[in-house]
Amino acid sequence: MPVAEIMGFAEGVAAAVRDGDPVALEGFTHLVPHAAGHELIRQGRRALTLVRLTPDVLAGLVNRYVAGASGLPFAVLRGYAGTGLEGRSEHLARTTCPFTGEGPTAVAAISPDAAVIHAQRADREGNVQLWRIVGIQNEAVLAATRALVTVEEVVGGLEPVPGGIVPPTWAVTAVAVAPGGAHPSYVAGYSERDNDFYVAW
Repeated sequence: MPVAEIMGFAEGVAAAVRDGDPVALEGFTHLVPHAAGHELIRQGRRALTLVRLTPDVLAGLVNRYVAGASGLPFAVLRGYAGTGLEGRSEHLARTTCPFTGEGPTAVAAISPDAAVIHAQRADREGNVQLWRIVGIQNEAVLAATRALVTVEEVVGGLEPVPGGIVPPTWAVTAVAVAPGGAHPSYVAGYSERDNDFYVAW
């Protein structure tokens, strides 16, 4: 089974993201991969399609990532029923449950070519550990063809953390050390949110 390669930061970004890729850059309140986004700009990546979750569109995109991570062509949810959005998006369609006859909305799976997330740490085998407020990072990594995880540090072993998740090494293409890689976002246990930066911006 493949394992993640630990590599330099710029090299990791180059290995994971190619011109023309749909790319997921995921973090939720903290662990936003800002440094990797800046590196994509420095490397001159072109024609990227950004996939990014925000709190106001949780229902549909989360299910699309979950379907992609599960290797399914679509997921279903009740969230869009009766909103009039069905038929107005190529990614939404009404469906009928074969068991109950209900009419949930089907949402197309999303499987980006690349996913980029930031996490607290990884071990030397490329297993990643993140904790505190966790969004859809694990599903984005599992749904993607290639995945880069930037981390605050690489450690000898991962100690269990309450509420932590561990995207496995076989789902990660590259791990790159990038201390402060979420700034001005924060990294629980490592850094604080830079509110002055957000206000100035």
